This record gives sequence, structure tokens and C-alpha cells, in this order.
Amino acid sequence: PDDREMMRNRILGNIRGTLELERDYEVRYARNDGTMIWAHASPSRIEYEGKPAYQVLLVDITKWKESTNE
Repeated sequence: PDDREMMRNRILGNIRGTLELERDYEVRYARNDGTMIWAHASPSRIEYEGKPAYQVLLVDITKWKESTNE
């Protein structure tokens, strides 16, 4: 299981005005090959072609998470 749905719900909540957008959090994602990774997510609300949009920067932190859990 990954956290895409949770992230999607947070962004939709921000669009609807029911949630504040968190600046940084950790999420799990499945790569195309099915491998699970941990990522640091940093969403930003931007304007794209004159319309509001969201840009999310993801940084793979899997090795860091694994080393801190040992």
C-alpha cells in the first residue's frame, strides 16, 4: 500500500478549503516495478497556464528511513 490516496485527499481538502496544505511530510510510494519507497513530499500550490495547480517535489528517503530504524 502506498500513500497516494492520502496525499490526493489532502490536496483536494486544500482545494475545497477544508484542510490546510502541509508543507512537508513522509509518504510511501510504489515504483513501477512494485518496489516500495519512502519519500519526503513537499507540495506547493502554483499557477499553471493561468489556473491553480499543485506541484509536489518527492525525494527518495528510503535508505535514510532504513538506517534510522536499525
